[in-house]
Amino acid sequence: MSTPFSEYAVIVNPRQVGSLKADNIAVAKVDIPAGWELQSNGHTTRISQPIPRGCSFAINEIARDESIIALGVHVGFASRKIAAGGYIDPAGLGNMRHELKSEEPRLCSLATETPYSDDLLSRTFNGFRRKVTTAGKEGAGTQNIVAILNTVKCSQTTTQNIAYLAKQKLLPKYPNVTDVVAITQEYGCGMPVGKAKAELARLLIAIMNCPNIGAVYVLGLGCEHLCPIPGVEGSVFTTFADSVIDFEERAQTDHLQHYRSELAAVNAIVDGPLIRMFEAANRCEREPLPIRHLTLGLKCGGSDRFSGVTANPALGVAVDRLIRGGGAAIITETPEFEGYMHVMAERSRDEGTARWLLNMIPRFDEVSKTYPIPESGRQQVTPGNFKGGLLNIFMKAAGAAAKAGSSAVEGGLEYGDSIYVHDRRGLWVLDCPSYDQISTPALALSGCQMVVFTTGRGTAIGSALGQVVKVASTREVGLDQHIDFFADGILNGESLESVGEAMFEKILAIASGSDATAIERWNQLLLEAGLPHQHYEFMPWKRWADN
Repeated sequence: MSTPFSEYAVIVNPRQVGSLKADNIAVAKVDIPAGWELQSNGHTTRISQPIPRGCSFAINEIARDESIIALGVHVGFASRKIAAGGYIDPAGLGNMRHELKSEEPRLCSLATETPYSDDLLSRTFNGFRRKVTTAGKEGAGTQNIVAILNTVKCSQTTTQNIAYLAKQKLLPKYPNVTDVVAITQEYGCGMPVGKAKAELARLLIAIMNCPNIGAVYVLGLGCEHLCPIPGVEGSVFTTFADSVIDFEERAQTDHLQHYRSELAAVNAIVDGPLIRMFEAANRCEREPLPIRHLTLGLKCGGSDRFSGVTANPALGVAVDRLIRGGGAAIITETPEFEGYMHVMAERSRDEGTARWLLNMIPRFDEVSKTYPIPESGRQQVTPGNFKGGLLNIFMKAAGAAAKAGSSAVEGGLEYGDSIYVHDRRGLWVLDCPSYDQISTPALALSGCQMVVFTTGRGTAIGSALGQVVKVASTREVGLDQHIDFFADGILNGESLESVGEAMFEKILAIASGSDATAIERWNQLLLEAGLPHQHYEFMPWKRWADN
């Protein structure tokens, strides 16, 4: 059977563009039987064996040891001759880990000036105006959260109970407060004074300075190393007071040993000092603000082969629109730049940023040695990724990087660093693990009000620090009721630009509070069902244990 190529398969990168090479494999949009002939621009590819939907096949014959190119980059070498129309499976794809070497990059050769658009520069969203640095730089939040923090494991449960009671007693009384959330961690007690204590204090400060936090109540036990109470030896109170934005107006610290019982503490705090934090947050109202104040976090999880065809490149279009309007985006997941970092280095604004990017993978190699994972284990895709047609980390990385669009890379951020201390907006890269529960809040710690999370397999993740917008590569994704946007119109004839523009409008609606995310709606349903936990995921990267 002879049929048009584009009806049944996609070549994501059909021609060389800069350092991105022309793909020599395609991805099947549907199950394609053996013997079918796909026609494109006078060229015929005869399918030599059945190709399952979402899997890859050779466009032309690929000789043994020839590079296999997907999404514009090398993803492996053919371990045997692969016939035109032949299925690309693990047996035919060699060099799946460190053996694949990137070519020498041409640093900064692809960096271009941002083509700002007057129409986009004039776009607004309804956000909460607030300072984003201690120096008073103006920014905004898309939410106005009262956060309850613990400084030590011993006050974690109390912190959670305070938030639970405050959600019932206080939240309904303050219309400008969007939520009250317990943001907890398990350290702070017997940790060594020095790097560990300083890193944890820095993490808590980054939480308190997150643009979505309107006010914060910090609860300790009273005798821990990371004690937040003034006058205690080794107290971090002064550190907090000096580093947290408008500390006196929107933050308060306390400790459990101040009370006779935990229940007494919960009731006294909710009926007393926490009210002042709600009043402080409630003074902030939504107002029209330029989109230059928006910073999007870019994250993916449970990816499939279609992620690099639909969801991620469509998000890249939305990101380019935001950046042309003066906004910013941060992409992360260091291990998933494997095999693609040379492209990001070529898109870097300056040589310092390019070399920082090229060193990210070697630095992470050293970090990985401190964790109990097999050698080269971080290069392996998950079983779900594999089932979805992703054969190795290089193929996954090339698809994941499409989220970043086409803008130049302005700089790099270390974990917990704020984008707002820099003068430049645009695209930034955050050095952080791929693990969803670490990297999603890490983007908020660096200043993202929202995280756009693409998935091909499905996920229910939320965040304690901001909204998570779920974008699915197809409608066959699991947990489809947790999805905000389906990008599979690209497979059905819609243009990449039109899908990306629709996603951009969806993001602005959610940022303005006129549309809730799916996970926000599910959090409410879970609460109404009497279930004790909602999706406020937060997990710190315990970097102090790396050395």
